[in-house]
Amino acid sequence: MQPPLLVLLLAFFLLPSAEAGEIIGGHEAKPHSRPYMAYLHIEDEEEESMCGGVLVQKNYVLTAAHCNGRSISVTLGAHNIKKQEKTQQVVLVKRAIPHPK
Repeated sequence: MQPPLLVLLLAFFLLPSAEAGEIIGGHEAKPHSRPYMAYLHIEDEEEESMCGGVLVQKNYVLTAAHCNGRSISVTLGAHNIKKQEKTQQVVLVKRAIPHPK
């Protein structure tokens, strides 16, 4: 049975800010096979959020432009962010450099 056209149109036109909260059809990566992946925990005055990033140099993580806040910590070396692992490193961001545009 195919989904109704309206459902497909709604899914296609969801706002970019809409979050699904899960990856559909993906699979778990082999533990520690992506050492350049970064998890960001972001705190602002009234809320906390999370983002992903990529370690592009020893001291630089590249993220999407909306990944900003008052206090940002970066976790590297994690396979499961919900568990404390020996390989995890948590670093507090000293300075965020926003794109000029």
